[in-house]
Amino acid sequence: CQPVRWFIRVMCMKTRIQWFAGALLLALASCGSDGSQSAGGTPSADGEAWIVYQGAHGLNRVLPTGFNERSVLDTFGSNALHPDFSPDGRWLAFTVEDDDGTRDVWKSGWDGADPVLVYDCVVPCRDADDAAWSPDGKRLAFIRVDNVDGHNPGSALQMIDTASGDVTTVFRTEGAEYVWGPRWSPDGRSVVVGVARYIDDGNDTDEVTGNAVAVIHLDRTPATMDVLRPFEDFATYPDWHPTEDLILFEMGGRDPFDATEPPQNVFTMRPDGSDLKQVTKQAEGDDSLWMATFRTDGEGILATRIARTNGDLSIVSIAMDGTVSDLTAGSGSSPRSGAHPRQRRPVG
Repeated sequence: CQPVRWFIRVMCMKTRIQWFAGALLLALASCGSDGSQSAGGTPSADGEAWIVYQGAHGLNRVLPTGFNERSVLDTFGSNALHPDFSPDGRWLAFTVEDDDGTRDVWKSGWDGADPVLVYDCVVPCRDADDAAWSPDGKRLAFIRVDNVDGHNPGSALQMIDTASGDVTTVFRTEGAEYVWGPRWSPDGRSVVVGVARYIDDGNDTDEVTGNAVAVIHLDRTPATMDVLRPFEDFATYPDWHPTEDLILFEMGGRDPFDATEPPQNVFTMRPDGSDLKQVTKQAEGDDSLWMATFRTDGEGILATRIARTNGDLSIVSIAMDGTVSDLTAGSGSSPRSGAHPRQRRPVG
């Protein structure tokens, strides 16, 4: 069982992946066998602010209204993970897990058309994952983890120029700490990351002793990392506001799937760790909120809700006053089942 995989980095997820897929299949079945469009949907348009997310069969996209759900990148099925739209809304970056278990970085048109391999993860590389577009759309930041004699000795934040294919390593961790989930600052000078700390140096066990939020300063030579939330906070999934010096993340229980622990809530802070504010008010016994990301207009948040009763995952919208709303296709319809939402900037 290998940690630092799929869309969570704070626990081993192999058994949960199997359970999650089965649960989503049941949820999607109620929406129609093809899951392509909800009743009452409006015609799709290239310029729409689509939301893309991970579903049971792979990536899906849906309008912000919850209508017109359809699959993306059917060729890859459930091996397509971790989508991210380019700033101009033209491209989609994503991860593909190969049959041998390694992960590569790909990109396609915004609608999944014409997929192209961007970075091929070859031995000793085990994972090239969590690709995120730079604000100018010219580079992708991603995390690389190697497998050396059965061990995973740290991680690397790498950048690839999407035009030339040139790759540079800008920051590296060693021992028991692993960076993951880079998200760019609006000026492109920094990225915010999660940092998982395992109990051993080789990432040979599943036990995580802490999870921090940190900023890596790319404009320093060499790049440096400042920890904003300490490992004991078990803070996860940071994101950077599209236009402001504001970072959001989740914090609460150690395991968001453990119903005996406090629920995770969404917080914001400044890039120096100051001005900490709690956005959502999930109380003891409430569902956890997870994998939060800013909407492209910066005026709201998308996140994943983890149901306290059964662990089901669904997409929610969060207003900046903390109000949480399910993403549905209208009154009386079920929430959209899935995780890891990202929104496309409207085009045209």
